[in-house]
Amino acid sequence: MKTPLQILEKYWGYTSFRHPQDVLIKHVLNGDNVCGFLPTGGGKSICFQIPALCKDGICIVISPLVALMQDQVQNLNDRGIAATYLKGGMNYRDVNRILDNCIYGKIKFLYISPERLQQELVQERIKQMNVNLFAIDEAHCISQWGHDFRPAFRKLTVLKELKPKTNTIALTATATEEVQKDILELLELDNPKVVKKSFKRANIALKVKFAFDKRYELLQKLQQKKETSIIYVRSRSATKELSSFLNQNKIPSLSYNGGMEHKERKKVLEKWLDESVQTVVATSAFGMGIDKANVRQVIHFHLPENLESYFQEVGRCGRDGLASTATILYNESDFKRLKQQFIDVIPELNEVIEIYKKLTAFFKIAYGEGENETYDFDLFSFCKKYNFNTHLVYQTLELLERLSILSLNKSSNKQTSIQFICNQNQLFNFLDHHPSYANAIQTILRTYGGLFDNKVNIDFNLISHLAKVSKEDLLKSIHLLEKQAYINAEIYMHDLSITFLVPKENERSVLMHAKYIKKYKLHKYEKAKAVVEFVRNKDVCKSRQLMQYFGEEKLEDCGICSVCLGEEDKQNHKIEYVEVSEFILEKLSENELDARKLIEFGIFSKTEIIATLKKLLAQQKIKLSLKNTYKLTK
Repeated sequence: MKTPLQILEKYWGYTSFRHPQDVLIKHVLNGDNVCGFLPTGGGKSICFQIPALCKDGICIVISPLVALMQDQVQNLNDRGIAATYLKGGMNYRDVNRILDNCIYGKIKFLYISPERLQQELVQERIKQMNVNLFAIDEAHCISQWGHDFRPAFRKLTVLKELKPKTNTIALTATATEEVQKDILELLELDNPKVVKKSFKRANIALKVKFAFDKRYELLQKLQQKKETSIIYVRSRSATKELSSFLNQNKIPSLSYNGGMEHKERKKVLEKWLDESVQTVVATSAFGMGIDKANVRQVIHFHLPENLESYFQEVGRCGRDGLASTATILYNESDFKRLKQQFIDVIPELNEVIEIYKKLTAFFKIAYGEGENETYDFDLFSFCKKYNFNTHLVYQTLELLERLSILSLNKSSNKQTSIQFICNQNQLFNFLDHHPSYANAIQTILRTYGGLFDNKVNIDFNLISHLAKVSKEDLLKSIHLLEKQAYINAEIYMHDLSITFLVPKENERSVLMHAKYIKKYKLHKYEKAKAVVEFVRNKDVCKSRQLMQYFGEEKLEDCGICSVCLGEEDKQNHKIEYVEVSEFILEKLSENELDARKLIEFGIFSKTEIIATLKKLLAQQKIKLSLKNTYKLTK
């Protein structure tokens, strides 16, 4: 048997491990169960790949993301190591063939999702395999209080039943103390060895910069140093808009988001990896499992949802150990956006009940029925029929999935895509002769770029809404253009499907989870509040703040962040009075509140809240009650 160092040098070209990789590998080879908490970029994959290659048999890796599986399998195959994965949408024959190869062939790594592991066929075949190790990647997904919770992770205890003598390693890079405790309890591993390394990345300077004009500030940063960079935004449309802005200002960039076709995403990634283009504007879908060592800066153009996401994204720079920078650009409007995007859309208990009842009515599911039934779901039509906010409904669906009431399948591989195969003059000439189609087609052209160069995914619901045409008329327009050979199109009317996991019992299906639903909203609020406090705190070292959040005890100033270097502007920037007053009036329309409660929302500072309350009192828009709470003047 070759030693771990011999395998490391043969396949990866290194002659030594980064601590504590060596400790984790030793525990695994001793047959121990292991939980490893390492920083992002700490080389977690090596910790299960090396010991698996030291022994006969196959390693089964439980991974939450298809993109992560694809990247790791490709990396292993490129090194001459036989690896494969099971992805969604595979037919029975392909799944059967891959599982047979894992039993009878020379496959060393099989990557599967936690949901796929629950299938009887997969479990029966695993029993027939010579499994030398189970590896659970992104183990924080098992915790309901983790930022990427996946209900199927709760069922990973089945691994012990399938192969009682095979040991398990669980790894994560983003876990608070609460989540670490959940991982250890819920995986039910026998006597696990726990290995922790400080999450601190000493070579990354954490910067927070106030900017009235964030686009100008972004240009300045990218023009000063032409380095490999990732710019994170919080919506798919923003990736295209900001990338277009940079290109117009002579900074070559590409956009990347989860709604793009796999081929298109792969092309963007390849150009960035070989540095044909150094800058990518992306959603959080970019970077998971991608190990590019020389990323010099990560810039957050929008505030992250929580500090776990922020830390994970920051960790994608400086993996070569050289000095790197992670910058948050913000102004006061970002706090309002954070609240609207991540807090306001979290449903209350009564909203969850109402949406669930309407959902079962929408699919005409009778009381006591619906278990394990799957339906294609048109989110926009559902919201239009019942007058619901789309963001609220989507958040409710994700919450119901967390509660294992239903399973939500986001079929991003089945989005409608089109490409114009004529030139622009031909198209406009056609529209001149068919004016009834002009509105819909021009809306598509205004909304999406690159339609004459590549096949582009389009959102049927969005175009229908923007053009104010029915989906039927929009479909008719696309079909006609396809028939006339002006476009190539692949049309799918649904990009979501729902599987109900329990029989319909109306309120009871939801009420049994009432305590969790209430705590979930509070938990989300606390996560967003931590982001606001991190950005607003101009007195405590940024690295110290972050490490304290993750429960580390040995805290020290980093000496290189924007606080330590005295770069943060401590003046109180002028806040638009209207923003704060709108916030206060909105909250008081829901309940009477005192000043302390309004401040605790963390959206605006104490000074801003108190000053605005005084103005609203003077304008007689609000009044003070006998209980010393503020309420609206009727």
